[in-house]
Amino acid sequence: MKTVPTVRLVDSSKAGVLPGLPEEVRLALTDIAGVAREGLLAMSVAAGLSVMQAMFDAEITAACGPKGKHDPNRVARRHQDS
Repeated sequence: MKTVPTVRLVDSSKAGVLPGLPEEVRLALTDIAGVAREGLLAMSVAAGLSVMQAMFDAEITAACGPKGKHDPNRVARRHQDS
C-alpha cells in the first residue's frame, strides 16, 4: 500500500516565510489556505467570487473610467441611484 504525504497549510502568521512574493500574492495564498481548510467546495466558491469581482471591477472601470477621476462629460456612473 502506498502512503500519501501529509500536506501542511500555512496560516496567516507564517505568511512572511514566502520570500520574493508580493504582499498581495502572500495574502491571497493565506486566504486560499484558510478556505481550503473548509473544503474543496468552499474554495471553489471563494475563487469564483473573486474572479467575478475582478470581472465586475474591470467592466465598471471600462464603462466609467478610473475610480476617483472626475469627468464631467461622462454619462456612466459607478453606482446609480434608482
